[in-house]
Amino acid sequence: MARKKYVRIRFKPHQKRAQWYWAVKLGPQKFKRVKRDGDTCMSERRRKDGTIVCREELLIGKPLEERKARMNLKYAELEEE
Repeated sequence: MARKKYVRIRFKPHQKRAQWYWAVKLGPQKFKRVKRDGDTCMSERRRKDGTIVCREELLIGKPLEERKARMNLKYAELEEE
């Protein structure tokens, strides 16, 4: 299993101010947003039929800043290197 390339990026969404995000680097200028614990599911809801729907977010574009990050196995949280 390949090691995930976690990063901390400062990204400016369209018509919003710049914010810091935890993400997994998918390729050049492609990132999948993750929570601080490394979970890719940003929000979860259950349908009437019992199906669970998970929403994931992709960040596409050049970040203002990019810093390497890693998973701290003691606390199970992401941290900057």
